[in-house]
Amino acid sequence: MSRGLKTIDGAITAVNAPIFAAHRNLWILWVKENEKWVAVTSRDERKISDYYQLLLTRRAAQSLNVNVQTTTLSADKVKMAEYAYGVLSNHRPDAEEPRELLTAVNHYVQHKPSLQTPSVSECCDLFTQKQTKRQLTATSIKSAT
Repeated sequence: MSRGLKTIDGAITAVNAPIFAAHRNLWILWVKENEKWVAVTSRDERKISDYYQLLLTRRAAQSLNVNVQTTTLSADKVKMAEYAYGVLSNHRPDAEEPRELLTAVNHYVQHKPSLQTPSVSECCDLFTQKQTKRQLTATSIKSAT
Protein backbone atom coordinates (compact mmCIF):
# COMPACT_ATOMS: atom_id res chain seq x y z
CA MET A 1 0.00 0.00 0.00
CA SER A 2 1.54 3.29 -1.07
CA ARG A 3 1.18 6.54 0.77
CA GLY A 4 0.30 9.78 -0.94
CA LEU A 5 2.78 12.61 -1.18
CA LYS A 6 2.79 15.33 1.46
CA THR A 7 0.32 18.04 0.44
CA ILE A 8 1.57 21.58 0.06
CA ASP A 9 -1.22 24.11 0.63
CA GLY A 10 0.55 27.31 1.59
CA ALA A 11 2.38 29.98 -0.37
CA ILE A 12 5.18 28.38 -2.39
CA THR A 13 8.21 30.64 -2.73
CA ALA A 14 10.81 28.11 -3.93
CA VAL A 15 10.95 24.55 -5.25
CA ASN A 16 14.17 22.59 -5.68
CA ALA A 17 14.44 19.77 -8.21
CA PRO A 18 14.11 16.27 -6.71
CA ILE A 19 17.34 14.57 -5.72
CA PHE A 20 17.97 10.88 -5.10
CA ALA A 21 19.26 9.99 -1.63
CA ALA A 22 21.04 6.70 -2.29
CA HIS A 23 21.67 5.88 1.38
CA ARG A 24 17.89 6.00 2.06
CA ASN A 25 16.85 4.77 -1.41
CA LEU A 26 14.27 7.54 -1.98
CA TRP A 27 13.70 10.80 -3.82
CA ILE A 28 13.59 14.07 -1.88
CA LEU A 29 11.90 17.26 -3.10
CA TRP A 30 12.49 20.45 -1.11
CA VAL A 31 9.72 23.05 -1.13
CA LYS A 32 9.74 26.43 0.62
CA GLU A 33 6.19 26.78 1.89
CA ASN A 34 5.19 29.77 4.02
CA GLU A 35 8.89 30.68 4.41
CA LYS A 36 9.75 27.21 5.81
CA TRP A 37 11.52 24.42 3.95
CA VAL A 38 9.48 21.21 3.74
CA ALA A 39 10.77 17.88 2.43
CA VAL A 40 8.52 15.71 0.26
CA THR A 41 9.77 12.15 -0.15
CA SER A 42 8.87 9.27 -2.42
CA ARG A 43 10.43 6.06 -3.70
CA ASP A 44 8.79 6.53 -7.10
CA GLU A 45 10.79 8.82 -9.39
CA ARG A 46 7.90 9.41 -11.81
CA LYS A 47 5.50 10.36 -9.02
CA ILE A 48 7.92 12.84 -7.44
CA SER A 49 8.83 14.44 -10.79
CA ASP A 50 5.13 14.85 -11.68
CA TYR A 51 4.55 16.46 -8.27
CA TYR A 52 7.57 18.72 -8.88
CA GLN A 53 6.03 19.94 -12.16
CA LEU A 54 2.69 20.52 -10.40
CA LEU A 55 4.38 22.57 -7.67
CA LEU A 56 6.25 24.64 -10.26
CA THR A 57 2.94 25.39 -11.97
CA ARG A 58 1.29 26.31 -8.68
CA ARG A 59 4.22 28.56 -7.73
CA ALA A 60 3.98 30.37 -11.08
CA ALA A 61 0.21 30.73 -10.68
CA GLN A 62 0.62 32.11 -7.16
CA SER A 63 3.16 34.66 -8.36
CA LEU A 64 0.64 35.80 -11.00
CA ASN A 65 -2.14 35.77 -8.40
CA VAL A 66 -4.04 33.08 -10.35
CA ASN A 67 -5.80 30.13 -8.74
CA VAL A 68 -5.01 26.73 -10.34
CA GLN A 69 -7.70 24.10 -9.92
CA THR A 70 -8.07 20.57 -11.20
CA THR A 71 -11.07 19.89 -13.38
CA THR A 72 -12.54 17.11 -15.47
CA LEU A 73 -13.21 19.55 -18.31
CA SER A 74 -10.98 19.77 -21.34
CA ALA A 75 -9.13 23.00 -22.04
CA ASP A 76 -11.60 23.87 -24.82
CA LYS A 77 -14.58 23.43 -22.50
CA VAL A 78 -12.96 25.61 -19.83
CA LYS A 79 -12.36 28.34 -22.44
CA MET A 80 -15.98 28.10 -23.60
CA ALA A 81 -17.24 28.31 -20.00
CA GLU A 82 -15.10 31.40 -19.40
CA TYR A 83 -16.40 32.92 -22.63
CA ALA A 84 -20.01 32.13 -21.68
CA TYR A 85 -19.53 33.73 -18.27
CA GLY A 86 -17.97 36.77 -19.95
CA VAL A 87 -20.93 37.10 -22.34
CA LEU A 88 -23.33 36.77 -19.42
CA SER A 89 -21.51 39.40 -17.37
CA ASN A 90 -21.43 41.77 -20.38
CA HIS A 91 -25.17 41.34 -20.82
CA ARG A 92 -25.89 41.65 -17.10
CA PRO A 93 -23.07 43.57 -15.38
CA ASP A 94 -24.81 43.22 -12.01
CA ALA A 95 -24.59 39.41 -12.22
CA GLU A 96 -21.37 38.69 -10.35
CA GLU A 97 -22.39 35.43 -8.72
CA PRO A 98 -21.47 32.08 -10.29
CA ARG A 99 -25.10 31.00 -9.86
CA GLU A 100 -26.10 33.31 -12.72
CA LEU A 101 -24.40 31.03 -15.25
CA LEU A 102 -26.15 28.00 -13.78
CA THR A 103 -29.48 29.84 -13.92
CA ALA A 104 -28.86 30.71 -17.58
CA VAL A 105 -28.02 27.09 -18.43
CA ASN A 106 -31.13 25.80 -16.62
CA HIS A 107 -33.28 28.32 -18.51
CA TYR A 108 -31.75 27.20 -21.81
CA VAL A 109 -32.31 23.51 -21.05
CA GLN A 110 -35.95 24.09 -20.03
CA HIS A 111 -36.79 26.11 -23.15
CA LYS A 112 -34.77 24.16 -25.73
CA PRO A 113 -36.71 21.29 -27.28
CA SER A 114 -35.25 17.90 -26.53
CA LEU A 115 -33.51 16.13 -29.39
CA GLN A 116 -33.87 12.76 -27.73
CA THR A 117 -35.47 10.06 -29.89
CA PRO A 118 -38.69 8.62 -28.41
CA SER A 119 -38.82 4.94 -27.53
CA VAL A 120 -40.63 2.40 -29.73
CA SER A 121 -43.62 2.22 -27.38
CA GLU A 122 -43.95 6.03 -27.43
CA CYS A 123 -43.80 5.96 -31.25
CA CYS A 124 -46.58 3.34 -31.33
CA ASP A 125 -48.71 5.44 -28.99
CA LEU A 126 -48.19 8.55 -31.14
CA PHE A 127 -49.07 6.58 -34.28
CA THR A 128 -52.23 5.20 -32.67
CA GLN A 129 -53.31 8.69 -31.58
CA LYS A 130 -52.78 10.04 -35.08
CA GLN A 131 -54.77 7.20 -36.63
CA THR A 132 -57.57 7.66 -34.10
CA LYS A 133 -57.86 11.31 -35.17
CA ARG A 134 -58.41 10.06 -38.73
CA GLN A 135 -61.48 8.18 -37.38
CA LEU A 136 -60.31 4.73 -38.41
CA THR A 137 -61.87 1.64 -36.91
CA ALA A 138 -60.05 -0.29 -34.22
CA THR A 139 -59.48 -3.16 -36.66
CA SER A 140 -57.76 -0.86 -39.16
CA ILE A 141 -55.59 0.63 -36.45
CA LYS A 142 -54.56 -2.84 -35.16
CA SER A 143 -53.70 -4.07 -38.64
CA ALA A 144 -51.58 -0.95 -39.26
CA THR A 145 -49.57 -1.46 -36.10
